[in-house]
This record gives sequence, C-alpha cells and structure tokens, in this order.
Amino acid sequence: MKLIEIQQITHLPEEVLILEKEAVAEDFRFLTRLIS
Repeated sequence: MKLIEIQQITHLPEEVLILEKEAVAEDFRFLTRLIS
C-alpha cells in the first residue's frame, strides 16, 4: 500500500483565476467556493 502525501496549496496558476472569472460571468460560482 502506498503512502499518501498531502500538500497545502499556497497559490494557484493564473489559468485557474481566469477560469473562475469566466465561470462567475456565466453564474457558476462553484469554482469560487472551491478556491476560497
């Protein structure tokens, strides 16, 4: 059985932030909740 390593994310790539803006513009706020 393999060990699982969990790492905290300290910053997101610019592409994710662009995707979030596009999702909010179409009234999808799930991504905003995920990255908050």
